[in-house]
Amino acid sequence: DDIVSHLSARVLDQIEAAVPWRPGVLELFRELSEKEIPCALVTMSLRSNAEALASYAARELGHEFFQAIVAGDDVSEPKPNPEAYLTGAKLLGLDVHDCVAFEDSSFGAASAYSAGAVTIGVPLHVEIPQTFVHVLWDSLDGKTVADLGATWREHSTGATR
Repeated sequence: DDIVSHLSARVLDQIEAAVPWRPGVLELFRELSEKEIPCALVTMSLRSNAEALASYAARELGHEFFQAIVAGDDVSEPKPNPEAYLTGAKLLGLDVHDCVAFEDSSFGAASAYSAGAVTIGVPLHVEIPQTFVHVLWDSLDGKTVADLGATWREHSTGATR
C-alpha cells in the first residue's frame, strides 16, 4: 500500500505539472467535443489519477471532455478482462458495439476488442499484436472524426451500422 501510495502521488505530481499529450490527441479531442460525441476514460490507473488526468484535459480544452471515467479501482477484474470497457459504454448509455476504443497497450487492446468495441491500437512503449485490434495507427496526428467513423463502419459488428 505504501509503494502504491508513493507511486500514485508521483503520477499526480506529474499530471499537475503537465501531461505530455501525444501528437494529434488534443486536436481529436477538440473535434470530438465540437461534434458532441460522448467519451469515456477507461484506465487501470487509480481513480484519483484518472480524475486528475480528466481535470487536466478539461483545463487544456476549456471544458469537461470525459462524460465517464472507469478506473482500475472501479472494476473487479483488470484489463485484459472486458469489464472496464463494458462499464464505460454502459456509463455513456451506449452499446459497446457502437464504440471506438483507443489503446496503447496489449492488455488494454485485448480488453476493448473482447468487449466488442472497434479497437484502434496506437502503440506507445510496447508492440500491440494485430490480433488484439481492428487496426493499428502509428499516431493520432492528422486523424479526424471522419477517420474514426470510417474505421467503425469498416469493422463494426453492431446492429446500428
